[in-house]
Parts: sequence; structure tokens; C-alpha cells
Amino acid sequence: MIVRTQKSHLISNFLESISDSDEEVLEALESFIEVYKNRHKSIIIPLKLFSNRKLGVLEVSVKYLIEHYKFKYHQAALILNRNDRTIWSSYKKASTKDQTTYAQTDDQTNKSGSYQESFASSDNKASTDITKINPSDLNNLMIDARIFSDRKQSPLGSLVVYLKDKKSLSYNQISEILKRDYRTIWLTYKKSSKPTRVSNG
Repeated sequence: MIVRTQKSHLISNFLESISDSDEEVLEALESFIEVYKNRHKSIIIPLKLFSNRKLGVLEVSVKYLIEHYKFKYHQAALILNRNDRTIWSSYKKASTKDQTTYAQTDDQTNKSGSYQESFASSDNKASTDITKINPSDLNNLMIDARIFSDRKQSPLGSLVVYLKDKKSLSYNQISEILKRDYRTIWLTYKKSSKPTRVSNG
């Protein structure tokens, strides 16, 4: 079901992006094929980056995908289930607010060039007892960028629900990591965990 939803997002975004220009159609198709081929590979973002209060959650995600993974705007749009204009605007705003680069370093890839999580158990396995983990290790958690493709939730909502439900973090831990008020995290989770949650994000 999850795989089918991901395919649906990719295809719908591709169809929305094409125009009457053959050149633009070919460029969009090229980006679509590249993202589709890599749909099962981990596209991850360090959790600690979301503690940057200069940027919103979506802005951090877009900036990281473009600067670290070297994705084109359209490729990032397919992954995050947004249109190209939103990605372009988010990246420009993020770059203006924070000029820190997220460029990749040699030690962040393995020999095959794929990206690995330094800390994070599979979502299909039993969760680690998070209360026994050193706080510094929590900042080493890596977030799957595709969690932000759900347009029914806000980017912050998607992140909070993922950390609470999939990684078993407490409201207090999430609040500390994201540097946001405890009440904000609690309220965001309560709103975002509802099936009927709709976002403008």
C-alpha cells in the first residue's frame, strides 16, 4: 500500500510538471526516471538539522536534498510531493535565511555511493529503548525524506508523528531535539495524528 502511494505521488507530480515543450517534457521525464529508479534507496536527512529555528521543516528538507544530494528542483519536488515552484521558492528562502551549506563530504557515502543511516532501526523492527540512548545519539538519528510527501500533514506534523510513532520518542525528547515548545509539539501531534488532518503546506 505504501509502495503504491509512493508510485502515485511520483506519477501525479510528473504529469503535473509536463508542458507542451518537448525539451521540458524530456527534462521532466529524465528527472522522473532518476527518482523512480532510486525510490527504494534511503534518502535521509539528519534529524539535528531540524533544530535550526531559522528555517522551517520543509525549507531544511529542500535545502538538504538540493545541496547534499545534488537533486534538481524537479527531483526534489517528486520526492517531497510538491510542485517545482514550491521547491524553488523554499530553496531560495532557505538560502537567504541560512547560508550554511549542506554539501556532501567524502565520508558520508560508502563505496557504492549509497547513503546509510548511522543510527535508526528499521521501522519494521522492534524499536530501541529510546530512554536508554544517550541524548547525543538522538541527534544522530536520520529521517527518511519521503515522510514529508504526505500532503495531508504539515511538514512539522509529519516529522513529529514519525518521531513519536515510529521512533518512540517522548514529547519532551522531541521538544528538546527540535528546539520547540513542549506544548507546540503536543498540539502538533494531536492534530497531525488525526486521519482527517489537512494541510496547506
